[in-house]
Amino acid sequence: MRDTPNNETVIVEYGFADSKGDDVNQIKNNWEKLAEAVTKAIVEYAGGTYQAPSGSNYYTVKSGDTIFMGNNEF
Repeated sequence: MRDTPNNETVIVEYGFADSKGDDVNQIKNNWEKLAEAVTKAIVEYAGGTYQAPSGSNYYTVKSGDTIFMGNNEF
């Protein structure tokens, strides 16, 4: 078991396995919008300031990268 401080768990639910709706296609066709909404919600929940992405800049996360939000590191 890793020796980490107490961390808050965030659960994100995009759909239900037993849904009679079109969850799979909604996720498949709107994944970027859904992912951005989750990112915004987590940043704001953690007390950070959300800034929408500009243009089509993408960054590939590398081993050792960290996320800083205000005085919090995640």
